[in-house]
Amino acid sequence: MEQSVNEYITQFNDYMMRCAIRENKALILRRFCKGLKDNFRKKIRLIGGFTLDQAYTVVQDYELL
Repeated sequence: MEQSVNEYITQFNDYMMRCAIRENKALILRRFCKGLKDNFRKKIRLIGGFTLDQAYTVVQDYELL
């Protein structure tokens, strides 16, 4: 069974908190995108210019389509 976007976001946030990640925001966004399915990753890269929270919203909305 494939993981939903919401499940992935929750898992990603949990990982970030457990590991106390303190990285550049652009690098965190790249790490988040790397774990997305190809179609979601392409959508983020095509539009570009997102914060992590905005990327969350875009992929959540895109999953509903």
